[in-house]
Amino acid sequence: MAALVAVGIVGVLVVSGAAGARPVERQAVPAVSDERQREIAAAAAEFGVPEPLLVAVSAALTGWGASTDPAVDGGHGLFRLADGPSALDGHGAGPRPVAGRDPATGTLAAAAGLLHRPVARVRDNPADNARGAAALLRRYAREATGGLPPTLTGWYGAVARYGTGDAMTGRAFADDVFALLRTGAPPVVVSSQRFSLPPRPDAVLPAAPGTGRGPAGPPAQCPAGLSCRFVPAAGYDPADRAPAAAASAVVVTDAPAGYPATVVATQRASARWSPHYVVRAADGAVTQTVRLEDVAWHSGDPALNAGSVGIAVERGPSGPTPAAYRSVSRLLRWLAARGLPLDREHVLGGGELPGAPLRLDPAWDWAGVLAAAGAPLRARAFRAERVVTVAAPGLLLREAPAEDAAVLPGQPTVGRSLAVAERRGEWTAVWYGGRAAWFRDPAGRLTLPGDAERVTPVPGRAAAPLFRAVGGRAPVPLSAGMPAGQAYVLLDAAGLRTPTGTWLVVGFADRVAFVRAADVALAGPLG
Repeated sequence: MAALVAVGIVGVLVVSGAAGARPVERQAVPAVSDERQREIAAAAAEFGVPEPLLVAVSAALTGWGASTDPAVDGGHGLFRLADGPSALDGHGAGPRPVAGRDPATGTLAAAAGLLHRPVARVRDNPADNARGAAALLRRYAREATGGLPPTLTGWYGAVARYGTGDAMTGRAFADDVFALLRTGAPPVVVSSQRFSLPPRPDAVLPAAPGTGRGPAGPPAQCPAGLSCRFVPAAGYDPADRAPAAAASAVVVTDAPAGYPATVVATQRASARWSPHYVVRAADGAVTQTVRLEDVAWHSGDPALNAGSVGIAVERGPSGPTPAAYRSVSRLLRWLAARGLPLDREHVLGGGELPGAPLRLDPAWDWAGVLAAAGAPLRARAFRAERVVTVAAPGLLLREAPAEDAAVLPGQPTVGRSLAVAERRGEWTAVWYGGRAAWFRDPAGRLTLPGDAERVTPVPGRAAAPLFRAVGGRAPVPLSAGMPAGQAYVLLDAAGLRTPTGTWLVVGFADRVAFVRAADVALAGPLG
């Protein structure tokens, strides 16, 4: 009988079988080291930057390496030294800004110049990445104060400038870094590297004029009692949306990085992505980056942006956290009082929008969030003859009414409603992405009856064209259309009016799609 043996902390696994079988040694887990933190300490000493400050800057920007995707802000390494703008585009129309107008997009080249090192080395070598960050902070401090500040507080303006390229717009980042300095961080291992940050109570915020801190901004638009601040994003469309128009839909996505780095990414002058709210994983604290009256750039389509609110949620080490769930539920309940229809037709995940730059964790607990917001998933009809709603995880759509039939890619998320196509014994078919998809739920544990309206192509059309985005100069078509004889759930009967026409939003497979109002009609009874 085979036995599985774990050897030591390095986790070498040996599988032994019958006599004569060759042992198979699996790859050892790398040993834990503090090399990265020692490199940061050496860089701080070389350039006269307080070591805890440099450690905290890396923690705030990348979680010491837990989040280093250059797409977030064009940055590289533990200190996000940037060689270009963010790749995130939530606007979806018009030319990108010129990167040269944003000083934060050139920090990699600036750091390489200060070190007299090749750009590629400063980008890829962890020690030189830390040295480049320290050199930049020293330069910023000297330009602001004429020398190297003797206290942590004196470095506030340099940290703010490091965050966004501007000492005034970067104040929120500096606030986050100094808050982290005051509380410290327990030892943690990231990618086999050990980091720690002892608390520094002397990391107080500056109060005197000329230190980089200006007057407080306007209050955040948040539920009472929710820890919330307002930090203006650089990219958004000024508007004067009425409360009902501002809250006609919500799009929830994962944050692209940690909480401080996400807020910083919205503030940089070249940014093309901004949610209305960013939610912190650890405690549910919220930063509002765009006023509700204004249009944030979050969905990837100007038409959707114009009538929706974007919420970006920081993930914890194991996914969404209870604190983040509570804050999102409170925001939804508060937005519902301002006119948001609180259902899954109007509260969507980023992965359900074809053009959204960010997705939402597949484990997101839609049922729990909606229930806590005051809108639990309930049956909306006596029998599920026309529409079914996914009520719990685990529903599988298959190609045919058989347990061994292939499972379709792109399964629907909890709360999504689907138009019924046919029933055959214990099996139900729904229209899904241009075909009939089958599921079995005889006990009714995974689905609920629904009453949403359905649309179908108008008589005489072989198919109604579908589109992924309609807010630009020309609609962007999907490769698939809505075939005649099929029906799909209508998400919002009010529709969208753009210069290119009047559009309806429908559920199509695991995404939403746009269809011209003139191309469809309300579907009749099943069968």
